[in-house]
Amino acid sequence: MSSKPAPEDMDFALSQKQKKEVENMAYVKSGWLLRQSSILKRWKKNWFDLWTNGYLIYYSDQDRDDMEDKILMQLDCIAIRRGNDCKDVHLPEGKSKDCCLQIICHEGKVINLIAESVDDCLAWESALQDAKTKTHILPQPLLYDEAVLGPVPPYSQFDAPPVSVQYLNLLTDKHRGCRS
Repeated sequence: MSSKPAPEDMDFALSQKQKKEVENMAYVKSGWLLRQSSILKRWKKNWFDLWTNGYLIYYSDQDRDDMEDKILMQLDCIAIRRGNDCKDVHLPEGKSKDCCLQIICHEGKVINLIAESVDDCLAWESALQDAKTKTHILPQPLLYDEAVLGPVPPYSQFDAPPVSVQYLNLLTDKHRGCRS
């Protein structure tokens, strides 16, 4: 199975150039982390991918066949804690709090993680903080969809301002609703 979503599997129509951009999206960081389950509070090993677009996605295995959850760091994440700052975590036997991470999300969701080493924990913390604070500007072809919005008015003296990923998602959700 492919490690990246195939452009033809996208929910909305993309131009050939846009499909190429999706194919070229890269991972910021990938690897194994222990994650505490939300209901039974058991620790299980998950494969995590942090994408350049700010999504943290985790799977049951490295083949990425079974996605368990995804988080858009810029929208869903309130805070990231590490080490002794992690609250209410019962670590598995033999694991150090120095390797612990917590991702605090909206509506009380907390994701408890344990990295394989202190260095790996620091690397994940840094990558997650960057993803949380980074705003991702879309490439120019994705900024204005004439099929949805119509042509740019002739009286416009200026280019349209950059649009955030969140705004594009809103537009595509509305576009999907029009096709039903």
